[in-house]
Amino acid sequence: TAISGFLAARAERLGVKKEKIFITPNGVDLSQIPASEEKIASRVICVARLSWEKGLDYLIKAWPEVLKQAPEAKLVMVGEGDKRKEIEAMIKDLNIAGSVTLMGNLPHDQTLKEIKKSEIFICPSLAEGLGIVFIEAQACGVPAIGTRVGGIPDVIQDGENGLLIEPKNSEAIVVAIVKLLKDKSMAEKLSARALETVKKYDWKNIISQIDQLYKEVV
Repeated sequence: TAISGFLAARAERLGVKKEKIFITPNGVDLSQIPASEEKIASRVICVARLSWEKGLDYLIKAWPEVLKQAPEAKLVMVGEGDKRKEIEAMIKDLNIAGSVTLMGNLPHDQTLKEIKKSEIFICPSLAEGLGIVFIEAQACGVPAIGTRVGGIPDVIQDGENGLLIEPKNSEAIVVAIVKLLKDKSMAEKLSARALETVKKYDWKNIISQIDQLYKEVV
């Protein structure tokens, strides 16, 4: 079993017969999603380890240009990692400390509340097996921006339930963020569609699929 089409393709390249590969993604407990949180205008959130594979350098480098086009924007980053000091130095050097907040690690329920409060979710990953946090953002009704890497395209269909951009591309990050900050109707459309597509990732549905797979194998 593979949690995404990306990893299923890898299994096939490693010699597993295609008919013996089953995609059974990780799920989310939709009952844990906060019922409601007051939105904070122009708030962009990123939930990720502060490590190389999350591509956070490109987000930080993009932020000054985001501010030029949307001066009211605020960036909140939830997570910890070995790149924290480097990211703090970048924020200082770019003179964006007034609009960027590093919140560190938070309990899962609090993280979901912080996502729910935000207008946009982004994580410019360079590698991702699936990307549960994108699913959680969608379940919170927050339009998500992700990169075309790993399993993220399984979760985000570009222009339908979120936006996909190329990795390692600060300019694309600026365009996507500003587009969703300025075009509220598009953001609402993506959010509404995401609330529908995210249902397939409900653990109840995933567990049912796994149960059926075991029965067939036995």
